[in-house]
Amino acid sequence: EEETAPASGGSPYHLVLITLFTIGLFALTRILVAANVIKLAMHRKIWNVVLLITALMSCLIGLFLVFQVNYNIKMEWFWTLKVLHVEFGIAMTIIAILHIFWHMNYWKTLFKGKKNQGKA
Repeated sequence: EEETAPASGGSPYHLVLITLFTIGLFALTRILVAANVIKLAMHRKIWNVVLLITALMSCLIGLFLVFQVNYNIKMEWFWTLKVLHVEFGIAMTIIAILHIFWHMNYWKTLFKGKKNQGKA
């Protein structure tokens, strides 16, 4: 039997808020780099760590949810975990998209190199 969201009259997930907050923080750290307040290396470290944390949280909570569903373990906070799992996933996805764009030259080089490998 599937658990349902509490009747709150709206979406249980904060897609727009998390997206704007994440992009805002990313922009803030880029501004700090441009203003020479922090180094680009620090900006990279911050966002690599945030990406790691959001990925681990989403994955670990997801794994815990799988155990609950597979083994029919009923816990009062099941819905709360589902919401946290999705919200960490939203943040992770936004950061991953920023990360992909940040490293676009790498991806272009990688895919251009693969096309040329078949030619003799």
